[in-house]
Amino acid sequence: MAAELRSGIGRPVDLAYPSNRFVAVLTPLAGLAAGALSLFVAGDGFWEAVRTGVLSGGAAFLAWAIGREVEPDRPMAANAAAVGAPAVLLVGDPALGQLFAVLLAARIVVRSTGLAPTPVDLVVAVGLAIYVGTTDGGLPVALILAVALAADVGLPGRAPQRSAVAALVAAAGSVIAALIADGIRIDPLRPVGEEWILVGVAAVGLLVLARPAVVLSTTDLSDELISPGRLRAARAITIVAGAAGFAWAGAPALAALGAAWAALAATFVVSLIPR
Repeated sequence: MAAELRSGIGRPVDLAYPSNRFVAVLTPLAGLAAGALSLFVAGDGFWEAVRTGVLSGGAAFLAWAIGREVEPDRPMAANAAAVGAPAVLLVGDPALGQLFAVLLAARIVVRSTGLAPTPVDLVVAVGLAIYVGTTDGGLPVALILAVALAADVGLPGRAPQRSAVAALVAAAGSVIAALIADGIRIDPLRPVGEEWILVGVAAVGLLVLARPAVVLSTTDLSDELISPGRLRAARAITIVAGAAGFAWAGAPALAALGAAWAALAATFVVSLIPR
């Protein structure tokens, strides 16, 4: 019982690893730099600058975290994603809740810890899906998180059936939450101006599916290699989350999920560099 009260998918930032130290330094630096630019260059108010700093640091960290799920062998990809992700603020605001949902979906599918979600994890995932369903353009991402829970039951090392039940609750809950919050509206606005830069980043990210999923890394809690099939599925579900968000909400979703696209694009680019 005690084991089920702990997380099976939590991944601490262990400062013994260089990449983890890198993001531990970069995250506050990105936040401070963005906040300072907002306050002293753009002339925003103090609290708006704080908000900008939080979004910048959050985008950097979540891009890094998604990067290490979709490319466990090459920490350089996660680091590059973290460096590039704060630039999304030049186009629009990242949606940190939606990005966390994408991260959770990728982690559940790739199973980088080596463990299936515990009941505590499932409660968190369901709650996150319901919350994300209330955010602007967030319903597709919430549903992708539900799909990840369901897929975990059918992938190698199948999760217990409780994950399938949680998937149903997450899907139904997020739809109901979206209806209560603001109704369900599809508004695919076309990209304009600088938003086309993010279209290019997303296009590069799509190319990751053309690269083989060769995995040398083991899971966090065992000496078992990460499943290549699960890695391919995690990359695919991250792409589907971004594509579904864009199809649903249009150009604003490119900025909202820009950190995820940055992680995918960095993964592809780094895959071209010989090991």
